[in-house]
Amino acid sequence: MTFTSTILRNIKILTAAQILASVAGLFSSALLARALGADGFGVLGFGTAFLSLLGIAASLNTDTYGTREIARNPNEAGPICSPILGLRLTLSVLAYAVFIAIVLMLDRNQTEKTVLLVQAGGIFVSIFILDFVFQGLERMGINGLRQISTALMTLICVFLFVHAPEDILTAAIIPVAAGIVAVGVIWFYARRNVSGITLSFSRDRWRQILAVSLPMAISGVMHTIIFNTDAVMLGLMSTNEQTGLYVSAFKIVGLTMIPAGLLIAPFFPSLSAGWQDQTMRFDRSRTFAISVLIISLPLVVFIAIYPELILRVLFGEAYSGAGTALTILMASMVVMHLRIIYGHPLLAWNEERFLMVATLIGAILNVLLNFILIPKYGIVGAAYASLVGHAVISILIGYKFYVKASTVHISVIGRAIVCMAVAAGCVWWLSINLGDSFQQSVLTLLVNGVVFGGVYVAMIALLFRPNLKQIFKP
Repeated sequence: MTFTSTILRNIKILTAAQILASVAGLFSSALLARALGADGFGVLGFGTAFLSLLGIAASLNTDTYGTREIARNPNEAGPICSPILGLRLTLSVLAYAVFIAIVLMLDRNQTEKTVLLVQAGGIFVSIFILDFVFQGLERMGINGLRQISTALMTLICVFLFVHAPEDILTAAIIPVAAGIVAVGVIWFYARRNVSGITLSFSRDRWRQILAVSLPMAISGVMHTIIFNTDAVMLGLMSTNEQTGLYVSAFKIVGLTMIPAGLLIAPFFPSLSAGWQDQTMRFDRSRTFAISVLIISLPLVVFIAIYPELILRVLFGEAYSGAGTALTILMASMVVMHLRIIYGHPLLAWNEERFLMVATLIGAILNVLLNFILIPKYGIVGAAYASLVGHAVISILIGYKFYVKASTVHISVIGRAIVCMAVAAGCVWWLSINLGDSFQQSVLTLLVNGVVFGGVYVAMIALLFRPNLKQIFKP
């Protein structure tokens, strides 16, 4: 099976799974936001952001290390996986103990502290998530099954059991319980189909793993800080309501990352396998860049046109105040996509130490800007801090990519910009000439979404025809 056909197969599998899981997750978030109110939704959002930081400390980015090593040595999947699981378990116990101490010191009521501790229990579920094994083996269907089952169980339970702000503890328990069921089933499947998977506590292997994964982990921590420190610092420096508004905007940010995430997973093994050949580095990174930009970025542009309306439709009128912050976050996501098309090939090419330094610089800047901007500007200040942090990292990573690949794929970026600009221009022209008679309705999104999508697809067919033939007809 060729490079592009394998990737295309895995993209199809993950796309179907991610669409179902994302729709279920979006409905779950909408139900929670309306049932708990901005205050309760803010508490959950603060906990989720805090948990993201805890999760990195508990895993040290061993997923990426495991995927890369298994992609290069698929027959050794079990022996590669086992010490990773043992290391994760040890780190998770230590991280949870530290987290308990932190939560006890927070100035929050007992219910909120209990919610945080329940949410943090999810790190013990994440120990046994084997997505990296099946990603390295390029068997993405198993990962998709886990995502779908977890999301659907969560949605059903939220619909049945969360109806008022008093149900916040139940809302915290549901995702953890759903994860236990889904991960448990996949774990037993893996034990039967991938030989040698167990828990290993070999310190020698841990040292080997940490020597490679620690720089990636630091990059992961910094990346997580940039994505989650805004909500954490809003939770510490502002009100639960402000945090809830920001979290609602960030749920939409998460949606914009789904298409790129679908592409990263299937491309990464092939980018890793071709890392020593200059021609393969250029060709595969260009195919990756084209795929990410033409598939993922249009959603960001369309959301930026109707931020307040999208917030109202999804979460209710109470969340429309996050519209300005969402617009800024969409600008941040444009920059983030440039970071993706440069950063993930660099990671596949063993440049994790440079990525660590670049991400560290951006994360430190992000934290400092949050301290300065949040007290005066609230969620808008937090959004600007995110934008500046992503921009600095993207510039640094883009330079390193140019050194390694002798290109930054300007032609690809330029053509993608033209396609999106023409599509956005058509939507704006319709808004100006047809008036605002249905501006505040779902119909606006449907009609203009169809127009935007149709014009955009036509432009893609015009400007990317040779590349599309290469990707879809390998």
